[in-house]
Amino acid sequence: MAEDLQKKMVNFCGGLPLTIVSFLESTKDKRTLDEWEEIVSKRLNCASDRRLELPEIQRTLEVLASSYDNLPYIQKLFFLYMGVLQEDLHIEVEKLYLLWLAERLISLEPLQREERLLDVAQRYVTELAERGMVELDEEVVPTTTRFKYVHLNELMRDLSLFKNKEECYFKVVEFGHESQPMQDSFSSLPGPRTGRVAINFDGYKEEYDLLLEDDEKMHIRVLLFSAKKKQVWPRELSSLAKFKYLKVLVFNGFNFERTKLPHGIATAAFLRYLSFEDCILRELPSSIGNLKFLYILDLRVQKTMIIPNVLWKLKKIRHLYFPLSFETPHGTKLTPKGLLELETITNYNAKMCNVKDLLELPNLQYLASTVDGDLEEVKCIIERMTKNPDVDLPRTSIKIKNFDCYTEERHSVFRELLACKSLIILCMEGHICRMPMYHKFSQNLIKIEFIGSELIEDPMKTLEELPELRELALDDAFIGEEIVCSASGFVELKLLRLLNLPRLKNWVVKDGAMLKLSTLAIAKCRKLEMWPEGLKTVRGLREIKVSGMSQNFKNCISKGRDQDKLSIKFED
Repeated sequence: MAEDLQKKMVNFCGGLPLTIVSFLESTKDKRTLDEWEEIVSKRLNCASDRRLELPEIQRTLEVLASSYDNLPYIQKLFFLYMGVLQEDLHIEVEKLYLLWLAERLISLEPLQREERLLDVAQRYVTELAERGMVELDEEVVPTTTRFKYVHLNELMRDLSLFKNKEECYFKVVEFGHESQPMQDSFSSLPGPRTGRVAINFDGYKEEYDLLLEDDEKMHIRVLLFSAKKKQVWPRELSSLAKFKYLKVLVFNGFNFERTKLPHGIATAAFLRYLSFEDCILRELPSSIGNLKFLYILDLRVQKTMIIPNVLWKLKKIRHLYFPLSFETPHGTKLTPKGLLELETITNYNAKMCNVKDLLELPNLQYLASTVDGDLEEVKCIIERMTKNPDVDLPRTSIKIKNFDCYTEERHSVFRELLACKSLIILCMEGHICRMPMYHKFSQNLIKIEFIGSELIEDPMKTLEELPELRELALDDAFIGEEIVCSASGFVELKLLRLLNLPRLKNWVVKDGAMLKLSTLAIAKCRKLEMWPEGLKTVRGLREIKVSGMSQNFKNCISKGRDQDKLSIKFED
């Protein structure tokens, strides 16, 4: 086979052995090399044109279908879900897990009661990867999940959509898509009925038909609405009141500033998953508090959201994702008190939420919170992290702003925080001056960011000993002239950022340090002239970002670098 044809085939199959073998299996009846190369080339060219459904592609899918047919029933459902969600190059693994949980596709088997449901989901997706049907990207900084993205190559996604259509598991509507007839819209659901509908509104126009009979609405259990370009919500869907038996309702990427959120959401009494991720939604309706069976609420919108004090009514809630920025009516604080089943909270802002209520959440497994300078609130977070040491404590990520440790009381609280075993991510903004020895740190820390710390001693000699540290940022954090990374230090570090260190003149990297480093960012360390020689032994380094550095430093980076393997970006 010609080398360029080989490369095209491998790229088309996403490098997955199963897909390559299945692709070649469908061409085994070709007797001569020329005949074989001709059909392979034809299939690859045809496959790139998504408007065509040719027999060649159909046959390849039929061969691949054997890998699907051999899956256990539950993994078939997972695979069908993946094809629907992958509109771009990847699927967020956490989102996938939550959808499976909301539909109760995952349960704990009798012999695995020590596992969480998310652990079970992770095990299933790992098994699909081991079968060669998907690829997984690990999280650099794992919090709730080990993996960040799951990928389906083009053939595998086609197989998933093909099987979805064949088995009527999911109805997929893509407005304006070249392969989707314009009339094939929300009104043309196939028979037998499907209980799951995913609609991509990119390319949607007002003349498109969005009518749906009431009996069809009553049958639907899952509705996934998506738009990449902040699509205004269609006026034709101003009410969702007839979708009374919905379990999953997802809005992704919509702008609700010009048209209001559709009314009737609260009539879906059995709703378990409600998401507004990446939308623009100014205020959350108070009627959300009526969703007594809500299991997952994702409020990670793009702009500041006003949240009424009704979340305490959601007694079944397990996973709660606050926006990065939110307010409350009249400045009253939200309370999660009484949410005894809550397992995950992210973006928990102590200015807007009562921190003491965290002590009353017995099943909390992951907490990401922000505290702005308040000593008592930091103490309360520490108490939550150290409560009941005989049971599993919640993995905790904390961002502390405006917390200068000039007094011994504040510095002692800082040291106490560092020692909490459940602390995995720390972003600390404020004067520290001196750090404790590494054995006084939580050995489970995977990410640290120090901002404005004014450390007088080289922090590397302490931080490099942390066994799980994967990401480190020093931003205006060190006032000395030299930092040294020792041999065998930073054994897991993958991402390093050195920012705004105006006095730093010398950076020494010993051979064998930071061997897993893949991304490095350096900015405004203007006295740093030389590139560390020891970084030449870091074979996994793939990306360097440079800003506000001397010309001599830039020249040192560029010399002798293999540009095919290393991306260097000068962002001045």
